Amino acid sequence: YSPAKLSADLQSLANFYYDHGYLGFRVVNHREIVSADKKHVSIVVTVSEGPVYTIGKIRVIGPASRSPGVHKLISLKTGDVFSRKKVMAISKAVRSYFSDQGYARSQVIVKTQLNKASRQVNFVFVVDNKNRIYVRRINFIGNDHSQDFALRSWVRQMEGARYSQKLIDESKQKIALLPYFQLLSVQVVPVPNKPNEVDLNFNVKSRSAGQFMVQGGYAELQKFFYTISLSQQNFMGTGKAAGISFTQSKYQQIYKINWSNPMLTLSGVSRSIALNFTKTMPTKLGLGNYDMDDMGVMFNYGIPVSVNNTLSLGFGYDYTRIKNFDATKGAPPIGAYMAKYGSKYSQYKLSLGWSYQNLNKLPFPTSGVYTDLDLDMALPFGGKVNASSSKVNAIGYYRLVFDSRFYYPVGTKGFVLNPHMTVGYGGGWGKFDSLPFFMNFYGGGPNTLPGYQSSSLGPRNPNDTDNAYMGGNLETFAGLNFIFPNPISDSMRTALFVAGGNIFDTHHVAGVDYEKVSLGNMRGSVGLLVAWHIPSIATIEFAISKPVNTKPGDDKAAFGFTMGSAF
Repeated sequence: YSPAKLSADLQSLANFYYDHGYLGFRVVNHREIVSADKKHVSIVVTVSEGPVYTIGKIRVIGPASRSPGVHKLISLKTGDVFSRKKVMAISKAVRSYFSDQGYARSQVIVKTQLNKASRQVNFVFVVDNKNRIYVRRINFIGNDHSQDFALRSWVRQMEGARYSQKLIDESKQKIALLPYFQLLSVQVVPVPNKPNEVDLNFNVKSRSAGQFMVQGGYAELQKFFYTISLSQQNFMGTGKAAGISFTQSKYQQIYKINWSNPMLTLSGVSRSIALNFTKTMPTKLGLGNYDMDDMGVMFNYGIPVSVNNTLSLGFGYDYTRIKNFDATKGAPPIGAYMAKYGSKYSQYKLSLGWSYQNLNKLPFPTSGVYTDLDLDMALPFGGKVNASSSKVNAIGYYRLVFDSRFYYPVGTKGFVLNPHMTVGYGGGWGKFDSLPFFMNFYGGGPNTLPGYQSSSLGPRNPNDTDNAYMGGNLETFAGLNFIFPNPISDSMRTALFVAGGNIFDTHHVAGVDYEKVSLGNMRGSVGLLVAWHIPSIATIEFAISKPVNTKPGDDKAAFGFTMGSAF
């Protein structure tokens, strides 16, 4: 029992009645009765509800009454049941409306007239806009390492323009999501002797956005492997991003270089350029599969449609060559694809995408949504398809991937529900009847489905004594994380999870055992996730899992970890 909590509960009870038309509601009295053993308290509350009041006449007075936008904001109509919450919401909406027109000091006074005989309430909204305010100067306080435009380019409010609370809020959201700054506060400072001018002070704290990552491990397929990458989201204080990475294992080498400018134009168009070279050598493990060289370049542009919506457009070219394929041990889908389309492929790539993002912060958001829909295509230019090993075929395929993550705060203690889903499908088009084997989806491991070995889900190669993983053209994964508040550090996150999904292949080749796409063939897991963000290094995610609905032959993993991602 707590008198303070009881007082708050009685106020909540009164608010409920006021929001449902009971303007005469009052608490007559309340009594606390202590049990004989003094362990329990019974509370008796006596109330007087009174009659239900409806809305009578509604007027707006002052110069603002001539604005048509104000009247559209008044959602209450004559005859509606009175709701104090709705009246307060209308008052707030009117203030916001004028604050976006430059009236930063707009005031809305609500006057009521109670008619007990008719049980109606008449309203008068008195709007006093005072002077229109203009922003003289925008200052960034605490920016010690970056060039001014690395911050200024994200601010939607312009200097010399009229004050707009909407644009300021959008600017705050943009800066809060930058990995190289922490937004502390935004101050509106009146200019001395200038009653219609203000300065905006964005108080920020610089933080390192560089990430040096070394990831290593041992797996049955790769043996020992390691990845070294260096990235900087604020290269030399310009707000541009650069990165380089190298991955080495007994069977693969990957080289990547990327560069991006998140503010290519004043309208917010971004551009990124990526170069890659990959050399895959499974024959070095004695598997007798194939070797593959792949090199390419990709240009991507992000086009903002609104504050939270972005369209993307990309184009590029890849050259892929398959070598040393051994049909006796190689996977049947690989042999079938090469028999039709040869071993050298040109990929004229085109990508289209849409994303919606209103996360409140990174790397560990507590509210908001991230949704992404991407279509990647290779255009089958080149005319006739030739299976000759010396012919380079311009192959055609598509991959469509939908990814979505939601963050819903639960209560006020820091708990968060985090449902998430990923679905992807690919296939051939033009004269090509299937997705190339080297573009297959793979699943299993902390990034997709904890509790299973990395990339182990999906059909297996029947010709390989190690039963190598082949992936598939369909991925389906979904899960729910229940995130706990962490009193130790904001750099850590802990969650209980339940997840499910699998990798399937809908293009069947003789000799391979395929699973039917069904709920019964979905794998599942439950367990614990722990993520730890180490500034300038990486985010490490650990998973302790128990697999569910397993099948014979599944490669299970009770513990797994990954670096560079966060839930």
